[in-house]
Amino acid sequence: VRKIKEIDIFCERYKHLLYYDIYIQKFIKCDGFERKIYVIGDKTFGIIRENPIYIFLKKKPDNIDVDTIKRKEFKITKEIHNLAQILSKEMNLKIFGFDLVQPVNSNKYYFIDLNDFPGFRGIKNIESILSDYLLNFIKTS
Repeated sequence: VRKIKEIDIFCERYKHLLYYDIYIQKFIKCDGFERKIYVIGDKTFGIIRENPIYIFLKKKPDNIDVDTIKRKEFKITKEIHNLAQILSKEMNLKIFGFDLVQPVNSNKYYFIDLNDFPGFRGIKNIESILSDYLLNFIKTS
């Protein structure tokens, strides 16, 4: 879908494949990276990786395996941590992730996605961090 008027055509053409409601958002020209923010309790972690949409736009591959996109740690700012805590409280989520993109010529971020079952790919020692949190949660519940 490239234009708003194409949404109905898309939905009609692919209705046999659409098992869920779809959400379409305006394309945000960004710096080409997405920041994946992961939250476990009061801890917030960040990973930055090349945005798969930009990989497609540059290289036009037949397939993009997001598991093979290189990731590196992203420093969580106070503002991002505060956003994570607000989302946690308002959505009643203790374990979740969300994505941010940074528009071209801007130092602010756009919130583009929230996932209540994130993969935590790229976070060092995630298995022990997550298991420690879950064990503590079970003990105190």
